[in-house]
Amino acid sequence: MKRCLALLCLLAQSVLADVQVNALFEGSAYLTVNGQQKLLRQGQSFQGVTLLQANTEKALVEIDGQQQWLDLSSRINASYRANTAREVVLHRDSQLKYMTQVSINGRNIAALVDTGANLMALSSRHATQLGIDFKKGERAAVATASGIAPSYRVTLRSVSVGGIVANNVPAVVIEGNFPQVVLLGMSYLTHVDMQERDNILTLRARY
Repeated sequence: MKRCLALLCLLAQSVLADVQVNALFEGSAYLTVNGQQKLLRQGQSFQGVTLLQANTEKALVEIDGQQQWLDLSSRINASYRANTAREVVLHRDSQLKYMTQVSINGRNIAALVDTGANLMALSSRHATQLGIDFKKGERAAVATASGIAPSYRVTLRSVSVGGIVANNVPAVVIEGNFPQVVLLGMSYLTHVDMQERDNILTLRARY
């Protein structure tokens, strides 16, 4: 019986991440991840490890939703979920829309699949609910049904639908209550393969 809008068909594989801090800078860190050295700036990811914050004394990393502060020469072993062999099945609702639950920066919210939107779009109400400090983003303006509204371009640390995760997803936050529901636009959907048939939309992880 179909009781969920989104169905996770195959389980993710668990992958071990060995992370060591080699050097720290303001806004970036030089890490060794699974034996490979990489300079990451805040918000960038490599092999399942995302650098959230960094200064000359410590770095905050996230692995599979778990955050940890690391000092110079610190080393941790943690697991993250790869997107291998995952797919999500969505069914049209009574309004012929594809709705799903999406996790943005680790917090869940309802979203509408919108292939006509270049970017993911959220209202300022959604952003506040999700803990997004959108006013640090680049200011812009968008046309809505109520007229021109101020907006902010932001980068979402992680966006996940049914476990299919994309990191560093561009989005726009619009001041006010528009859109009424989060729009899951192409800045996320380019990370999946989509197939629609008989009012069923299947999303498959590309990597």
